[in-house]
Amino acid sequence: MKRFRDFILLLLTTIIAGSCTDDVETYKFGKVFTSSDSKVGYLDTLTVNVSTIMLDSFVTSGYNKVVLGYNNDPFLGKTQVETYIPIGLNTSIPTLTEEAVFDSLVLVLKQDGTYSGDTNTLKEISIYRVTESIERGDDESYFYNVDSFAKEANPIATIKFKPRPLSQKSLYIHMPDSLGIKLFNWIVEGNDTIDYSDLFLEYFKGFVLIPITTDQNWSSSFYGLNSGEITEGSDDFNEVELRLYYKKPDAEANSYISFVPTSKDYIFTHYSSDRNGTVIETMQSGSFIMPSGQTNNQVFIQSGSGLAVKIEIPLLERIHEISSNITILDARLVVKPHKGTYPLASKLPNDISVYWTDKKNRMIGALTDVAGESNITGVLTANDEFDEPPYYSFYVLDYVLDKTSTEQQTDDALMLVFSGTSMATSLTQLILDDQSLSKNSFMLQLYYMTY
Repeated sequence: MKRFRDFILLLLTTIIAGSCTDDVETYKFGKVFTSSDSKVGYLDTLTVNVSTIMLDSFVTSGYNKVVLGYNNDPFLGKTQVETYIPIGLNTSIPTLTEEAVFDSLVLVLKQDGTYSGDTNTLKEISIYRVTESIERGDDESYFYNVDSFAKEANPIATIKFKPRPLSQKSLYIHMPDSLGIKLFNWIVEGNDTIDYSDLFLEYFKGFVLIPITTDQNWSSSFYGLNSGEITEGSDDFNEVELRLYYKKPDAEANSYISFVPTSKDYIFTHYSSDRNGTVIETMQSGSFIMPSGQTNNQVFIQSGSGLAVKIEIPLLERIHEISSNITILDARLVVKPHKGTYPLASKLPNDISVYWTDKKNRMIGALTDVAGESNITGVLTANDEFDEPPYYSFYVLDYVLDKTSTEQQTDDALMLVFSGTSMATSLTQLILDDQSLSKNSFMLQLYYMTY
């Protein structure tokens, strides 16, 4: 089977190099290949139906990065991004005498350098104390975008700052002295709450960081934080930690005790969206698929909020009407973004993947390429110097062969979605026209051989 596929790819490369037209080209081969006439054809006129779908949930923990932000988009509505951080005991708490003096309690957050939006506008973050244990659901190994936990009614701290792209400096947020003094006194007294992790987590369950958006100061921007672990030998300590500073008698500088996340895999991002007044408004009330005809002949992909595009090609199963003896040699899905919805073609996202989806719009698996790799990402062709529309190309032969099989046909379709890391840690979006607005916006390119 592998030799046959390698032969087909070599044959196809030779043929395509000599022709790039939309017309069906005919080639005759000698007896070395076959005893009958064979033809190679090209087809790109199949109808492609597209819809916007909403993923019910996706993983937002375990990426060593979390984000804060707010996106107020005229097409897709408002999306707010929050981060949950559970705090636990460090491996060891030092013994302090009554001569030690409390200084301050500080939350330290390490920036990861990613930022979008207006860097001249002050951003403000509120820090709330979580009142519900941050725990994963039954039989779950991750946290998801829809997970959230109860918090206190009022924040315990706020910080105003101007994010700087590429900056990896830490933010230092002063926490209430009342909380710091209580923890300090417990350490001096040897209180059981400080000595046992379970008791400490019962008392202090963690924080949630929420952007203050009442004055739209976060409009269309987001901000990244590291949530992983610093490598050994680094000048930094943990990338997220609660530091209790104190001073010992006769010491020149303050020391501190570090309270760290219970696990970096328990730090996660929560997304919430308000679609009121948009073309996809009904999606927030339980309708998780909208054909392009209901959304002004456009479809949308957006990370964070879980929007993806479903692709169905209804006439693909009838490809055998061309010939009863037909072999699909290659299949490419070409997708073109809506002109005017991106600043520069070269700045378009390049991490869009294609997956299988079923009739219930669930992601059921990844397509494979010739080498057997299962993470197929669209290849972006873009050039800012020439006025040529950028486009993505996806290798979808795996899907086409399945849909054209005479042995078994399914209702499965294709899904275009941002990759896992981008989906969980950004607010990127892409707007696409359907074929009624632009015939070339979605195009399935098929190369086949009949014999």
